Amino acid sequence: MHAQAKQLIEIISSQTQFLIPIYQRTYSWTEKECKCLWDDILRAGRSSHIPSHFIGSVVYVLDESNGLGSIHKAVVIDGQQRITTILLMLKAISDQMGDIGYGEFSSAMIRDVYLSNRYGKPEYRSKLVLTQSDKETFEAIVENKPFPSVVSSSVLAMYQYIRRLVTTLSNPKDFFHGLVKLRLVDISLGTQDNPQLIFESLNSTGKPLGQADLIRNFLLMGLPKELQDELYTGYWRKLEQLFADTRQKDFDVFMRHYLLYKTKQPLKIGNIYARFKNHVYATDDGSENIHRTIVSDIYRFAKFYCNMAYSMEPEKQLRDAFDDLMTLRVETAFPLLLEMYQDYSEGLLSTDEFVKLVRLIESYVYRRYACDLPTNSLDKTFLTFTKSLRKRDYVRSFNKIMASFDSYRRFPSDNEFLDKIQIKELYSSNQIARCKYGLSKLEKYGWKEHVNLDNLTIEHVMPQTLDEQWKSYLGESYDEIYRTWLNRLGNLTLSGYNSEYQNYSFLTKRDMDGGYKDSAVHLNQSLAREDEWTESTMAARGKILAAKAIQVWPNHEISPLEIEALRIELNSPKVFTLDDYPNFAEGSLSRQLFDALHAALSYATVTCLKYYIALKYKGTNLVSITPSGNGLKCWLSLEYSELHDSSGFKDVKSIGHWGTGNVEFNLISQTQIESLLKEITQVKAKIEQQVSESKELTPYKIWQRNYWDEFRNYCLEKQFSMNPSATLRPAKPNSDYRLLTEVAHTVSYVAKLHDKKSLACGLIFKTKTHDLYEIALRHKTEVEQIFEDQILFQSYDKSDYLYIYGQSHGQLPDSDKIKEFEWYISSLAKFKEVLNKIKAKEWV
Repeated sequence: MHAQAKQLIEIISSQTQFLIPIYQRTYSWTEKECKCLWDDILRAGRSSHIPSHFIGSVVYVLDESNGLGSIHKAVVIDGQQRITTILLMLKAISDQMGDIGYGEFSSAMIRDVYLSNRYGKPEYRSKLVLTQSDKETFEAIVENKPFPSVVSSSVLAMYQYIRRLVTTLSNPKDFFHGLVKLRLVDISLGTQDNPQLIFESLNSTGKPLGQADLIRNFLLMGLPKELQDELYTGYWRKLEQLFADTRQKDFDVFMRHYLLYKTKQPLKIGNIYARFKNHVYATDDGSENIHRTIVSDIYRFAKFYCNMAYSMEPEKQLRDAFDDLMTLRVETAFPLLLEMYQDYSEGLLSTDEFVKLVRLIESYVYRRYACDLPTNSLDKTFLTFTKSLRKRDYVRSFNKIMASFDSYRRFPSDNEFLDKIQIKELYSSNQIARCKYGLSKLEKYGWKEHVNLDNLTIEHVMPQTLDEQWKSYLGESYDEIYRTWLNRLGNLTLSGYNSEYQNYSFLTKRDMDGGYKDSAVHLNQSLAREDEWTESTMAARGKILAAKAIQVWPNHEISPLEIEALRIELNSPKVFTLDDYPNFAEGSLSRQLFDALHAALSYATVTCLKYYIALKYKGTNLVSITPSGNGLKCWLSLEYSELHDSSGFKDVKSIGHWGTGNVEFNLISQTQIESLLKEITQVKAKIEQQVSESKELTPYKIWQRNYWDEFRNYCLEKQFSMNPSATLRPAKPNSDYRLLTEVAHTVSYVAKLHDKKSLACGLIFKTKTHDLYEIALRHKTEVEQIFEDQILFQSYDKSDYLYIYGQSHGQLPDSDKIKEFEWYISSLAKFKEVLNKIKAKEWV
């Protein structure tokens, strides 16, 4: 790398052709950034006290081998927005100058030196070559040629804006005096430098890079030029077109949903790029096509997303269903919807089935809204939905999962929905779109002929402002009637005559021209038959519409008699076998490699978990494995620096993955097994050392450690979702070993309590906030009903605790240990239920 401060005009007047690579974002400066740069130039030009003005840096890779004579190509890594804008300024001001010169600046000088390389071959004459979507428009401006059929709106709009700025310039000298004062850091990279790392670390003074820019550069930068062109033209350019213009900001939203679906882990929008890199590293199977696979996969799912989010779905039934979801703003369901759309595209769902399930999601969300159930749980609900989905019986299984939700996640029953939607405040200033959505659905249901609802607005039959006539009409209780019924379902309808109705009486609005009697809106037919509008008629109409709402937003298909058995079935742990993993059939490459590795590790036992296979030694993971189409991904509990031979290994200490271990090895051939075994021998030695060290403990502490190790393994086998950060350590130095975990962000000690005479299994829940403890204490009776046992509440200066004890035992045989383990799991689940009731504000 070579860096030095230079004048901007020195850089753009050099015999260099600046190329913007296809992986860079297109021109994206707005009038705001341009005006800021324009003002800086004029300020510097008009002041004798400003010797120079710094505008950031330009970073490029200089390729001297591709030039002609003294003209060289420079692939710009950072700085294209400023360079492009300044060249557009020079073009606009040279057009205004005509034959007048200002010192060294003349129209000919600008044309031949700053905007082009006059004496180069045709392919080298353009000073700046933008990306494909901007290139032809920029060249048409600079070279006074006709515009292409598809114009870059951002480049053309900026040029037109600059021309307007130039017309306000009283003296062009101010511009040129300022231009020569512009300085920046000129950074030229060599072949040994890493452009991607430098690109990520730059703090430019230009427009901040979006997640899309970072992801594109990460995927395409550093690839051979031919492969860059292929992936950009074949996929990324099409991806940019999907998110063009006003949709540009939505790319980050899509990528968040895409990564949520792929990783099944919560993700903040500001962490998309970091998560994406981890996803790529974790998916990299060592094949040469990894970049093509990832880019094509993103493009494929982007088309799914745009079909749903932008009403681009070709199937009308599906498009209508997606449009309704968008009106409801069900963004949290997108990770699930993306997976469903993939299954639909692969034939696992028919169009009718897909429509049916999208409508079921719509019903679930709207019923919950009408019943005022909390929405903060929907993220996790939809993110983990397909964990229990049996896709061979897709629709039935989908309904079963919906029906299994209880407590704050529940699918409201018909009775609950019927009651709550009648008293729900459906209209408010921030819920107008959702309110109109609900009334529109009620209006269209059951009718083949529909009125165009686009220009209709929400009408309050009893108006939002009561005049004296309305107050007298409603009687002495008018204020209570008004506050209770104004925004409820029974008082709302749709109309195109809202402004004409004003605050007129009910009978006037019914009988006037364009009134309820003349309305073609079905919702208004019942109003046309009413002779009064009182509390009782509002309630009666609300009840009728609520009964219709049950049909508009139907329940799942599972009967009440099935639901309880279903919850037990879905919550029962599944026992996994080797046959449950994809790409792992008998005779497959991955199965052959596994069998060969296991045969070489005859002392290891096999434990099948949901997402990976563990080969264990003395109860500890020796190697964690996930099968893939190309072989096996293996993780070992070693540091990268501990490897005897790091060939083929990757340091994944800071990268999320299944299983345990800080180094990863892709096993794709039996010839690699020997080198993998050498490193596994190290892991075995570490396990034996740990076992040896444990022998120095007292017999009781050894028993404790073994007890909790068995419990943790039991949780893994039963797929009990204990927090991964659970640790086995003494609660205090030299004290008992306990298993520390977390339940809903509340510390829990799974403890084998004891005194001199006996041992007792028990749980200690340490609450992180005193408010949580106080709420639980106020509901002590309900807490004990959930646990079906007495709970000891104990508050100290700094912490609060809930204690629960099981049956007193000594050191037990295995069969009784299992009973204790089941008791722990059951009690932890019950404590989660307590916390959920507090979190959902069922208890206060």
